[in-house]
Amino acid sequence: MGEAGGCPYRFQPDSYVRYYKHTVAAILRADPEAKVGGPALANWKSPILPALLDSGAPLHFVSWHTLR
Repeated sequence: MGEAGGCPYRFQPDSYVRYYKHTVAAILRADPEAKVGGPALANWKSPILPALLDSGAPLHFVSWHTLR
């Protein structure tokens, strides 16, 4: 799943942050009032989450799939 299993991508934290920032910039150019976030991680312990939180990128919500 996601960052651990390569579906759809096998992101490393720094490359995910770069991808996220580009995507968010496009969304907010189209609709400055849109709420952006995610990234629907496999679980909240993913190393992508702290990288994204520390990035300073707009982040209105965070989600993940498992409870553990």
